Amino acid sequence: MEVAGNTALRLNFSSTAVAPPPVRTFDPQTPPVLKNVELYQPAHIGLRLLLHHKTQMNLGHGHNLPRVAAPTSNPMGFMPIPSSAGVQRPGVGSSQPPRPPLPQPVQPAAAPAAPPPTVQTADTSRVPAHQVPIVNTLTRLFNETSEALGDPRANVPKKQEIEDNSKKLGGLFAKLNNGDISKTASDKLLQLCQVIDIGDFKNALQIQG
Repeated sequence: MEVAGNTALRLNFSSTAVAPPPVRTFDPQTPPVLKNVELYQPAHIGLRLLLHHKTQMNLGHGHNLPRVAAPTSNPMGFMPIPSSAGVQRPGVGSSQPPRPPLPQPVQPAAAPAAPPPTVQTADTSRVPAHQVPIVNTLTRLFNETSEALGDPRANVPKKQEIEDNSKKLGGLFAKLNNGDISKTASDKLLQLCQVIDIGDFKNALQIQG
């Protein structure tokens, strides 16, 4: 009886054996496509380095934070109320007619503000000769970056980025033209342009830092 029971257990165990898992076959898929590939172009990287350096110069020169004036203490004291006895009412004890109001002078209309300079419109006629390579390098990087972003058929966000870059560089060109940048800042900017021209972005990062 015991042998028969063991035989039945063996049969039940064999019938309930777990089937091996199915073997998965390798299914090759198309590798993911890198988005915004134009952001990794050398010209785009160099332009971002130079624009970041320009922002640091603006924060360090000529851009002081507005000062907030401390509130003046005005303790409330005794303020006499003027008596109405000395106020003369119109038509009572006065024989002179009221004077007509004086005409207000007409204020001339304010001239519309000039649009900010851009890469195309900034005046560079007075940029010193040793700083002209800065203008040339930045203009070249701007043109290459704009072309990589799809200009002139770029979508709205990229078109806005192109316009912002043009205004930032145009403002820098105007400062170079007017001599509003210190010698230390302009020399560092010139050195940064020189290493970017040869594609040495490692040294460019060190100069920028």
